[in-house]
Amino acid sequence: MAQPPNIPTPSVNPKKVLPKKEFYVEDQSATSTKYTLIQIKEHLFTGKSEYQKLTIFDTWDYGRMLVLDDSIQTTEKDECIYHETLIHPTLLMAPNPKKVLVIGGGDGGSIEEMLKHKNLEQIVQVELDALVIDVAKKYLLGMNKGAFDDPRVKLIIQDGRKYLEETTERFDCIVLDLTDPIGPSAALYTTEFYKTVASRLTEGGIVSLHCTAWQLFPIITNVIYHTLKSVFPHIRILSANIPSYGMELAFVHASVTTPVEKFDPKQFATNMQERIKNPDALDWVDGEFLQTAGSFIPKPLKLVLAEKVPRLSTDANPVTFEEFYPWNVD
Repeated sequence: MAQPPNIPTPSVNPKKVLPKKEFYVEDQSATSTKYTLIQIKEHLFTGKSEYQKLTIFDTWDYGRMLVLDDSIQTTEKDECIYHETLIHPTLLMAPNPKKVLVIGGGDGGSIEEMLKHKNLEQIVQVELDALVIDVAKKYLLGMNKGAFDDPRVKLIIQDGRKYLEETTERFDCIVLDLTDPIGPSAALYTTEFYKTVASRLTEGGIVSLHCTAWQLFPIITNVIYHTLKSVFPHIRILSANIPSYGMELAFVHASVTTPVEKFDPKQFATNMQERIKNPDALDWVDGEFLQTAGSFIPKPLKLVLAEKVPRLSTDANPVTFEEFYPWNVD
């Protein structure tokens, strides 16, 4: 698999030219030639926990925006694309989900989408960083709509991997709402971790996660996909563009026993009507989208997945961006 080209860093860097109080600039490229540039309306919060730096901006184009360690996580404008694509296919393909688990997702967007499913009885959310939860409750209500206060939600502040390794509970669906495999998050993308996830799913259970920006970082997507496939034989993948990320993101839904790749597309619309309180209230996903999204994979993404995997991600040798796409971020 080809490595990124060795292209010299451009002499003009927007991060060094534009005033930081007025613009948020994110370097997204291994060659330092792609930036996300967003104009700031108001700087609402900056803090640092023992795990990461956290910033909340109000922006003109995307509304309120959560940034962790100088990386955009979510915005009010387009969070629906990410969260609805991550959550609803998972719950709609599962046989009869009653109890589900979210690892990460401290902004509350994932559990807010889950609460739209009237048959769910309990949502367990395990988030490592309490500061993310506290800030989300104060500044991101437009996104999570107070979902943390719903009686069906059980919030646990703990390392997600440690929780799964120690719990005896089993879940009908497990959603891994994670940052990219950078630093500590890399431990949540390994074969050993995926085996633990599989052991905590009920019969027919489904796991979902994103496997990064496949156009910019095809090697990472390839490794995550094949590592997941080494544990979960049934996989369904789709791609969605997230405007604030400035890129296409790959989403994966996987199962040990449920053939998600052969899921009847027409069943999505039926299950939406039966399981979701108000399907018309969804901003991004509908029956027609779900019928086509999982069955249509862009040719370039097919080529990415067809490439020989460099290796699987393991605890001894976890995949990281730094390994395949090293670059310096000022």
